[in-house]
Amino acid sequence: METTGLIPHVGENYTLKLKNTMQEILSELPKESPEFSHSSDALHELMQTKVDPPFDVIWVYSAIKFGCRKSLKGDILEQISAAKALFQLISACSAFVGGSKSIALLAPVVFIIHSVVKELFEVKKEKKVMKEVKSLVDMILGFMSICCSKISEEKDLDLVLSLNDLARLWVVDDDDDDDETNEGFETLLPLVSSDVCGWICGREFHVGYLAGAVMMEVFLLKLCLFFDMGMEKSELEMCLKSWSVGSISSFQNVYFLEVLMRTTLETSLPLNSILVSISILVIYSISAVLFIPYRLEVSIGE
Repeated sequence: METTGLIPHVGENYTLKLKNTMQEILSELPKESPEFSHSSDALHELMQTKVDPPFDVIWVYSAIKFGCRKSLKGDILEQISAAKALFQLISACSAFVGGSKSIALLAPVVFIIHSVVKELFEVKKEKKVMKEVKSLVDMILGFMSICCSKISEEKDLDLVLSLNDLARLWVVDDDDDDDETNEGFETLLPLVSSDVCGWICGREFHVGYLAGAVMMEVFLLKLCLFFDMGMEKSELEMCLKSWSVGSISSFQNVYFLEVLMRTTLETSLPLNSILVSISILVIYSISAVLFIPYRLEVSIGE
């Protein structure tokens, strides 16, 4: 049998390889044209070694494989196609990992979709484009529901790179960005408030809470898309309430509920970045819908 001389990536060797690779990536991030080809090969080896690779290995590998920031450019249809392709890549890479990890890894996909939805509410909407976005959001909601059914007891995970560093693969830092802030992470989660982002980053990394934040973003995006259905206000409110209650019951995810509660208890909703052209009364109707899970939770506990 021929000996390759390669050291298998297990135990301490795996950890050392992982840390060295992540440090190489971190050193490339500030560059205008970062070079990740060598790191991509190393990450692929790390991916193949474990059935359930570390969170940051899947995140960084999918980002580099996909093209990171370059894939966020183009017209709306190109961005939708990019979001679909990234969703397929990440879901394939996370096929054998836990439910929360699978959902949390979708943060960059939701980031792209948010950009598309925001643009659609600012310009004249094309039916074809809106249909494509709605279909993609529904696909992700279905995927998350499946993931929620296989979520077991969640544990804190050790990350080699911080959440802010991981976010920098997708968003561009300001030149004067402070390493102590969560600016990159907050940018990647545009529908999650600064306070909630700080709460997630200010603790040991718990993949369940990041998954809950991603779920909340998709939940809010779906609510926003209801406004394109041309319904009367009373019918719209009924539809929003019915869908919200059904979705929350379907998810049955405590992390999603906690992030949602922390968001709805704040003075303003993060939907303003999308619904800038919609009347205040309609925004208030969404606010009322978002308090439904709180009322349900209280009634259950009584």
